[in-house]
Amino acid sequence: MFTEIIEDLGLSGKVKTSSSPMTVKFPNGTKVIFQGMDKPEKLKSINNISLIWLEECSEIKYSGFKELLGRLRHPTLDLFMILIGSVFIVRERLFKL
Repeated sequence: MFTEIIEDLGLSGKVKTSSSPMTVKFPNGTKVIFQGMDKPEKLKSINNISLIWLEECSEIKYSGFKELLGRLRHPTLDLFMILIGSVFIVRERLFKL
């Protein structure tokens, strides 16, 4: 999907993608890595991270969160962030739609 969007925008010569793990790399050196949390030990190979986005944070185990904290460091950047997102479904609201 990302590859198709990048091609449609005419950026295929500038923005690179790879599939394992899913990565999008931009000309300024910024890299977006998409990694599942089913096996937190897989995160040990990721380093130089300054921002982490956690989606569906209610599904993440504390051991996985601790592993992410250990990855959150970068040799040249002083700002580090963890952004947390989650979808909360209220059962009563679903039935009223």
